[in-house]
Amino acid sequence: MNLKTFLFLSLAFAASSEASGEAANVSGRCDELIEGFVQTNAWSETGSQIIISAERGCASRIGRPLEMENVELAIMKGDRAIANFKTRNAVLSRDQNRLILGKAVNSIQNKEIGTYQSILVDLDKGSVRAPDSLYLRLTK
Repeated sequence: MNLKTFLFLSLAFAASSEASGEAANVSGRCDELIEGFVQTNAWSETGSQIIISAERGCASRIGRPLEMENVELAIMKGDRAIANFKTRNAVLSRDQNRLILGKAVNSIQNKEIGTYQSILVDLDKGSVRAPDSLYLRLTK
C-alpha cells in the first residue's frame, strides 16, 4: 500500500466513523449558523430587549445542546458599532430555548416562525439605546 492510498483510506475511515457518531451528527459545521446583519423588529420601552430575525442554520438541529466556541454580537447605530459582546463556550439549547452568552447578554430565546427564527435578546438595562441593526455571528 502506497502513502496516497494509506492517507485516503485513513481519511475515509475517520469521516465514516465521525458521520456515524451521534455527537458529530449534532455538532457538525456551524459556521453558517447565524452570521451577518439582522434588522431590529422591535425594541422594548425599557430599552432592555431587542427582537431580531435571522435565517435558520444549524440552530434548527433538533433538541440537543450545541456548544459554540465563539459568539459575537454587535449593536449597530448606522454603520457604527455602539456595543460589542464576545464570549466563548456559549451554549445554545433548543430544549431550553436559551443561548447563554455571558454577563453582557443575559439570554437569547428562539422561536421558529416559518423559515426564520425570532431571537429575543435581553441586555443589561442601560447598556445601549435602540439600535438600527444587530450583527450576530455564532461559529463552531
